[in-house]
Amino acid sequence: MKKIILIIVCMITSLGYAQDLNWSTDYKEVLKTAKALDKPILMYFTSDEVSENSKLLKSTFFKAQSFKTLSNKIILLKVESLNNKQLTQLQKVYSNRLIGTYNKEMQFPALLMINPKGIEIGELMSDINSKNIETYLEFLKTKL
Repeated sequence: MKKIILIIVCMITSLGYAQDLNWSTDYKEVLKTAKALDKPILMYFTSDEVSENSKLLKSTFFKAQSFKTLSNKIILLKVESLNNKQLTQLQKVYSNRLIGTYNKEMQFPALLMINPKGIEIGELMSDINSKNIETYLEFLKTKL
């Protein structure tokens, strides 16, 4: 019963993808959803600082039609840097754990895909430029 409810919630949530991507910040829920739907998780490591890289990622990668099409095949998780003062205590714990495990060099912004068991699929993309964005989109297409 829980799986059915979870699937229904995910289907309703995916309707919002037409306009904006639906990034969750709740690691525990994302993990449950990924396991229930057997979908990989795309982690977006971000910080409060606005950099050219984050602008490029938002304007080129996240707004690309190919990414929007692929986004219904993955679960999106936004991992905020620990500098974000708006994080709840629980979010800080999860962010700290995820950054320590998957983004040890604390590079922001960055992207990494993992499977529902937490195993990395590919490498952390933190060198944000037009060529790497295109390459990462192609990588996602081959893995999904």
